[in-house]
Amino acid sequence: MLIFDPARQSRDPAFDRVLERLKTLVTDMEAIRDGCAPAKLAGEPPLLERWAVAQHPATCLTGHSTGHPLLPGVEREILTSDLHLLSSDRQWAPTASRWYRLGEPSEGVRSLVRRFAHAPAQAALEHVNAPRFHAFQPK
Repeated sequence: MLIFDPARQSRDPAFDRVLERLKTLVTDMEAIRDGCAPAKLAGEPPLLERWAVAQHPATCLTGHSTGHPLLPGVEREILTSDLHLLSSDRQWAPTASRWYRLGEPSEGVRSLVRRFAHAPAQAALEHVNAPRFHAFQPK
């Protein structure tokens, strides 16, 4: 998950790095869909021996949702899909499935914000995005 500035007053190099990685992933996925062999896309990749698929928790949001298209109700407690970005003003958050407009944060978040008020926003939220594994049949 990354912090972004909705007013575009600052630019985080980490944002651009993740954006480029995602663009590359989308380009590779389109090529695979269109029949390109993985060996042509991979270049000189490292070899991974004794590998296994693993999972670790992904950063997400939890809160009380009103107006969700799939989880109806008022102030319904939910857990979102993976959180990708969070605006520096803490008003916007796109997840893997949709954007959220953020209201009042929980007391825990308010406490964290007070604790890290002097540090860059990214320092307060140093989380690693969980990878998503999708199977495909190479040609």
